[in-house]
Amino acid sequence: LSLEFIDGSNPSAIAQPVDRSKFVIILRPIDTVAITIVCDRVTVNIWSSRGASLRGRAMSPTQTATLDRRTAPSQERATRTHDRILAVAAELLADVGLERISTNLICARAGLTPPALYRYFPNKHAVLCALGERLMDAQNAALQAWMSVGLDAPDMAESFAGMLKGQVDATARQPHAEWILRALHASPALIAVRLQSHRSMSAIFEDWSVRRFPTIPRAGLALHIRLMVEAGYAVIELCATADPKCLPQWIAEGGAMMAAYHSEFLARHGVKG
Repeated sequence: LSLEFIDGSNPSAIAQPVDRSKFVIILRPIDTVAITIVCDRVTVNIWSSRGASLRGRAMSPTQTATLDRRTAPSQERATRTHDRILAVAAELLADVGLERISTNLICARAGLTPPALYRYFPNKHAVLCALGERLMDAQNAALQAWMSVGLDAPDMAESFAGMLKGQVDATARQPHAEWILRALHASPALIAVRLQSHRSMSAIFEDWSVRRFPTIPRAGLALHIRLMVEAGYAVIELCATADPKCLPQWIAEGGAMMAAYHSEFLARHGVKG
């Protein structure tokens, strides 16, 4: 069980189950107050021995926070504020990590009041979700640009390497992309952002492939495409943490791997690439 207060802070906590509806929570460094919470699916009420009452949210690993953004910026000043929030959040991910980042830290570094942030984002997870979506959108735009010219290239290894390079370059243009990618893997609330992006790209590839290879059963083709997409993104994420001098070799090897699998799949179904 992880505990997050409504201001977005995420205190270090130990949860000891008492029964199905009660937990004893010990918050550090506040080790002088025993706190018991009685929780339902989302909302908890917390009482301390001093009689104070706090509201918070309890999230199990399978539950996610609200990720919907409140207001889309429409004016130039609002857009600047929105973009400032995202830029600072990316900086903080790199500086303090996923567990310590909070809306209070974002506001302090961005020079904003909490209400100004909450106008656009209900919690830190929604901020990080927007960061992840922006990175995924940049990667996917590069992928779709490649699809318009690269799917019928004569040298598929070279073509797939070009696809990977476009996405690696798009990733590198996003500040602190390595840390955003880590958050998209580490946070249960954010995993859906990455998976939905991959599903969307798989669906686009699948629609094209069904028209291009009509004799291949769609179920097998869909699996093939999804594995290709996941393999491609795995190479991109590896490149985000690699020594820049190694990138050409990594990209070439990734392209060769994808081309070999794609050619073998088509040959197995009696189709020429």
